[in-house]
Amino acid sequence: MKETLRHAEAFDYYYSLSDKRSLIKVAEHTGCALRTISNWSKQHTWRSRVQQRDIDNSRRLEKKTDNHIINARAMYREQIGNTMKLVKAALATAIEELTNKTLKVKSMADITSLVGSYDKLVRLDLDKLGDPDTGREFNVTFRVVRTSERGDDPALQIKQISASSVPIEQESEVENV
Repeated sequence: MKETLRHAEAFDYYYSLSDKRSLIKVAEHTGCALRTISNWSKQHTWRSRVQQRDIDNSRRLEKKTDNHIINARAMYREQIGNTMKLVKAALATAIEELTNKTLKVKSMADITSLVGSYDKLVRLDLDKLGDPDTGREFNVTFRVVRTSERGDDPALQIKQISASSVPIEQESEVENV
């Protein structure tokens, strides 16, 4: 028997019942006899159609979710990239001033924070790329001297900066930069 609009509407109602799906409810809803609905269900393979529709809906939802994740990752990576440019520029300025021995900071926390921010951005970017090897530790050490003979002047000058990047579980030697 060819499926008519009435049959299709009965199936759609049957499908919409979800966990409370029953032929009795379809019979009550359509005003048809239970035997008629049962025949329609068999002739038009409602059970297998329900399974197939569930699979199709799951695939559509999965594709939509995947696209959302891909778009969100792209947006985050763009934001991370823009922020990294700013942090890199600040680091480049600090390195240039260090080389010229003109870098003056009021607190070592400023430099440590800058390097730490860059490290976190790199790790976050690698994570968004799907790189599983972000388990590295980045250590920075400084040798600092006061730029003023006055003890109340908080200005400091960095004389030496050292950094290392090692896997978290291992120790390594520090390299001079």
